[in-house]
Amino acid sequence: MLCVQIGGVQFRFSVSFFAVLAWLFACQDAVMWQASFGACLLHECGHLLMMYALRQSVRQVTCYGVGIQIRAESCLYPLWQDLLVLLAGPVCNLLAAAGLWFCFGSGIMMWMQLGTGLLNLLPFRQLDGGAALRILLTERWERLLTVVCVLLAAAGVFYGMAEHITNVTYYGFLLFLFLMEIWD
Repeated sequence: MLCVQIGGVQFRFSVSFFAVLAWLFACQDAVMWQASFGACLLHECGHLLMMYALRQSVRQVTCYGVGIQIRAESCLYPLWQDLLVLLAGPVCNLLAAAGLWFCFGSGIMMWMQLGTGLLNLLPFRQLDGGAALRILLTERWERLLTVVCVLLAAAGVFYGMAEHITNVTYYGFLLFLFLMEIWD
């Protein structure tokens, strides 16, 4: 893990982050890479802007191959603030998708923003929607949500097989979500 201190914030970069970046740079479709990177960047900026608006100080930003984790200086903020911070990323993507659609119609940038926003609202614990739901649910309902997520991951695999999806990243992401659900 590469660590860099900038001001009072520690930035950490995992090997998987650099591997995904290298893969994106190796992609032949530059527009797809730009749309993907732009959607992810806007998503994370949404979280950071909400933290700034709520006067939460950032202590650490860790970049992984499948996302970025932002840690606040304190974990003593009210739950409603945590919910706002979690939902700010997907909301930014959905607003950007709506803006792009109204201004330019359907295009790769609009679809990437829409997909990133909706994907992050899924109930998996590693995604913003799942983290938000787990703040609101009791332990009994949280266990049920874990079962639902495991079934969703399995359904995603069956769907991919039925539709003859051969994208390794698709199955790798589903496997990651599945493992994070059962690895409590």
